[in-house]
Amino acid sequence: MKKISLLAFAFIILTSAKAQIQWGIKAGLNIASLSLSSDLSGSGESLKSKTDFNAGVLVSVPLFNSFTL
Repeated sequence: MKKISLLAFAFIILTSAKAQIQWGIKAGLNIASLSLSSDLSGSGESLKSKTDFNAGVLVSVPLFNSFTL
């Protein structure tokens, strides 16, 4: 039921948009690292970094004069 109501809401928004809808593709690279410090041993440990890629599609739908979904 939630999916149907969300789809209906998106359909109403898209059909009632008065300005041009903008869309695009987005991609990026994430690099994360983690370092730990223990109070008992006094020495900090550093783990290797993890690298990952992300990609997606974006849509900008203007609803009001200064509000975009």
